[in-house]
Amino acid sequence: MKKITIAKFDKLPSVETDFFADVLDNISPFTLNETLLNQKFTHTPIVSAKLLLAEDTLQVKFHVVDKYIKSEVTEFNGPVCTDSCVELFFAVNDQGYFNIEINAGGVVHSSFIRDCTRTEQGFADFTFLRKEDLEQMEIASTLPKVVSPEIAKKQIWQLSYNVPFSVLKKYAGEFSHGVGDVWRGNLYKCADNTSHPHWLTYYPISEGFNFHQPKYFAEMIIE
Repeated sequence: MKKITIAKFDKLPSVETDFFADVLDNISPFTLNETLLNQKFTHTPIVSAKLLLAEDTLQVKFHVVDKYIKSEVTEFNGPVCTDSCVELFFAVNDQGYFNIEINAGGVVHSSFIRDCTRTEQGFADFTFLRKEDLEQMEIASTLPKVVSPEIAKKQIWQLSYNVPFSVLKKYAGEFSHGVGDVWRGNLYKCADNTSHPHWLTYYPISEGFNFHQPKYFAEMIIE
């Protein structure tokens, strides 16, 4: 049965640490091998992720074998999903969920969503993370901030980031993050406005062309 585990560390490695570094050898990667609504795409990258945390920080690492790579959005909370983009949606308690979307250049879009019913403004009840909070996220990409024109040939890129728990608690309130605690979430890869768009997930989504469906979140277990 599929599951996501988050490895508990006493001290996190540097955010620049390679996905295959020795210090991360014991962490199982999760491969995003579901496609949204089981559709077939003309390009489907190979995407893996590792999750780890320490006492005060969550670290997320992606490894992507990709083509048709583009990264043009440069402003905080801009439409990074239109670029080559990796995403983690997760709930640390029952107050709502975070969407952390980061394009290949390391630009982040993130909010805390309490009611994901779609509206003209986005959602029925949500709050964008403030710029000063996003600036506390340490982000490292192996690609430059701007990738334009699109890179059509095959290329491997990695993206990693740290999220301080102090930022999460500003929006979600208190939550548990010890060994044995269970969060809920899903992992995604998209590239909406590239020449070869695609939408990948870890846990399958079988209803609606939409990542914002927490009913398809599943367990994220801290080990």
